[in-house]
Parts: sequence; structure tokens; C-alpha cells
Amino acid sequence: MEDTSLPMYRVWEGTYWGELGLIAFDSTAFPSLVFLTCVNWARKNGYNIVVIDVLDTFREYQSHLSLLGIPRDRYDNVKVIKVGGRYEVGKIIKKISRIEEAKIERELTPILVEEYSTKTVVVILGISKVFALYSPKDAISLVDYFLGFAGNENGKTFYFVNVDLMKSAAPMVLPMMNSICTTVVEVVKRPRRQGVRIVKALNFSLEGFSVGKDLENAAIEVMHDLD
Repeated sequence: MEDTSLPMYRVWEGTYWGELGLIAFDSTAFPSLVFLTCVNWARKNGYNIVVIDVLDTFREYQSHLSLLGIPRDRYDNVKVIKVGGRYEVGKIIKKISRIEEAKIERELTPILVEEYSTKTVVVILGISKVFALYSPKDAISLVDYFLGFAGNENGKTFYFVNVDLMKSAAPMVLPMMNSICTTVVEVVKRPRRQGVRIVKALNFSLEGFSVGKDLENAAIEVMHDLD
């Protein structure tokens, strides 16, 4: 039978349960399209999916997707833990109003323990913004907290990270995250095109995988896959 799934499904499927994945992109890219493939892949496989939305990043993605003609109802029932911000996108299951490192850990942990009772994909959007606001000590503490997500046999966790912001605001954090994450995917933007390439993978068969698409065709392909 012909495989009609999107190429990015190979990334989501190929990572092992218990892995931490880093989706790295610069400020000119459209990570919203990559994010939507993850949401749809999880749904098609019957997995629980939780988005941790930091400082309205999900709203940014929603705006981009809406402008591309992708209806909001295709992802509006995704569970969301909202950290800071004011705009509600998705099915909010928890609001953490203050973005202090200790408070995030204290309030996030019991929710994720409950969600991880079944196969769960956790997508963290906008974490770069938090690092921009933290002291180096708090930033390192939060990275250490992330390490605790690793090895959970019911979880796959993906961090969507703006590398331009990280390099400017918290340059010591990005190498740490590259180190602790077992799969690292770069989103590469070119004029009218966008691609992904895997530069690190615990599943060695994934390493070196790359795919590029015309942006217009990529948007159409993602939208068609949602039907």
C-alpha cells in the first residue's frame, strides 16, 4: 500500500517513547506548519496530546494558520496548559499566571503526571521567551527540570525553540538543550521554501533525514491531511 502520510510523520513516529525532541527554527521560519503535523499525527494514532503554551505562542501559530486558510476548529480542541499570556487558544486545562521558574515546576508537575498515565505527546511552544526573562541560574534550573521528562515510557516531548531569541537572550541554554534532547530537528527557511533536517537522532535511522517543500504546497498538503 502506498504511504500517503506527510514526510514529517517519519520524525514523530521515529522518535522513541521517553525521548526529548528539539525543533529548532530561526525567526523567519513558519514552525506552525511543523507543529500542526505533530498534532495531526498524534490524533491519527489515538495518542493524548498536550500543548504547553508559553506567553501566547499558540496564538501566534493560530494566526499564521488562519491566514493560510486552515480552520481553527482543526486544532482548537487540543488540551492546553497556558503559562502566562492572555489569549486562549485550544482547550485550556490549566492556567499558570506567573512565569516564575519554581511556580511553573510546582504547578506543571502534577498535571503532567496525570496526563502521562496514557501515551501522551507533549509539545512546548514559546519556551525561548521564558529563558529571555530568566536569570542564568533559573534558566539552568528549568533545563534541569526538563531532563526529568526523559525516559517516561508513555511520553514524547517536543520543544519548539526560536534559536535567534535563545542565542541573543540566553546563549548558554541552547547548547544545553541540544545536549539533553535526544533528537534535534532544524527547520530551515529559504525564499518560498521551507525544509526540515534531522541533525541528531537516538534512532540512528533518522539521522540525516531531510525534506524540503515549497511553502504554498506545504500548506496545502497539511490542510489536505487534516480532512
